[in-house]
Amino acid sequence: MKLERKNLSVPAETNTILSELERTMVASIALMKRLRRERRRSVRVERTAEEQSA
Repeated sequence: MKLERKNLSVPAETNTILSELERTMVASIALMKRLRRERRRSVRVERTAEEQSA
């Protein structure tokens, strides 16, 4: 059975939705990078504190 696609035109709001999705993804990636960097920094501070107390 052959399926026909009747609506081949893209809705006007698709570009808006895609750009919003892209901004959300970029923001979440930046947040993950920042959290990873802060976690590394806190681990580094804990290690130096342990070394100084030893």
